[in-house]
Amino acid sequence: MKNKFFSACVLMLFAVTLCGCSKQQEAAKVKENNEMNIVVETASEEKPVVTEEILAEGMDLSSYMQIPENAIQEFWSWSEGKAYVVHNPEEGANYWKVTKELAEEYAAFLTEEMGLVLQETGKNSYGVSYGYIHPTIEAEATISKKRLSEKYPIVFSYGGTENAHLYVNEDAFTVCDMGYRRSGEKEEIKVYGESAGAALMKTSDGIYKTDDGRLQTKRNQAMVIRNGETAVVEASHQTRDTKERLLVEYYYRDEGFYLETPKYYSITGDIYRMDELIQAEYPTFQRDEMEYEEYGGKLTFLMGHNGVWIGPKYWENEYKQLTVRVMYYEKDVEAVYYIYAKFAEEEPGEGKLWWL
Repeated sequence: MKNKFFSACVLMLFAVTLCGCSKQQEAAKVKENNEMNIVVETASEEKPVVTEEILAEGMDLSSYMQIPENAIQEFWSWSEGKAYVVHNPEEGANYWKVTKELAEEYAAFLTEEMGLVLQETGKNSYGVSYGYIHPTIEAEATISKKRLSEKYPIVFSYGGTENAHLYVNEDAFTVCDMGYRRSGEKEEIKVYGESAGAALMKTSDGIYKTDDGRLQTKRNQAMVIRNGETAVVEASHQTRDTKERLLVEYYYRDEGFYLETPKYYSITGDIYRMDELIQAEYPTFQRDEMEYEEYGGKLTFLMGHNGVWIGPKYWENEYKQLTVRVMYYEKDVEAVYYIYAKFAEEEPGEGKLWWL
């Protein structure tokens, strides 16, 4: 029986000690700690004053909600994961497992909702091709896209082998997720997570927290909120060859988070959304194997549930929303990440995680 993933939100903010600090740095920290101890010992019973510093300012995330000009709703997102997409840099997006009904609905959607003008529906060696122009944008077909070399700047083709292809003159149009769904719903396109734009504070006694008061943790720990229940667990960081790997586990049964980035890739303020984290396939779903597998040098995010670790996929995607924000990153010293994930079905309802 297929294991269902949990249905609502997981929010994570974590900071980890990054490997690579020099012995001089470590010695300096020991010296600072010794000096601090002396001060505390000679301060009698007075409590030290706890101060705060801002590690990262709050972010205005409104720009992530802006739809590009001349945008066209992408097929896979519109289909709500019913079509498997394979991106071909030379030709555009190729879709698999497309039923005739799904293809016809999308072809009609391009006319009814996108306002494109259908010029021709004809059969060829590939199957059925729908040629579109835009009512206000003059654009030609492009020679680089072989199926656009004749007439139309936008062509949607559907083959009898349940394959489809969307060819677009990308100099004139932008194919992206605009929030339209096959069900008729319009999903807001934004950075998800209530604290995704929060400022990050650090106190003099080693506490990291968001300025909205929702999350706080210590270094090398994770604060996880799952279905309203909070847990604090260990968080680990490894730098191996050309990768950085972050892992949090056992906040509930065998559940966990795994984030892999290229070495030194992250910069304070980076935000990775579903379109940057999604992959066609994963080499393994097993906990004991995933840290040693190769993910093609890509940003990789996996979650463990019921003994299986899975990331967002183009085909049968279990994730509904996903946000990773690099709240703070200091090379070879420390990093703080915030993660929010929402799933389509079953438990848990909501979870949040701080990882330090």
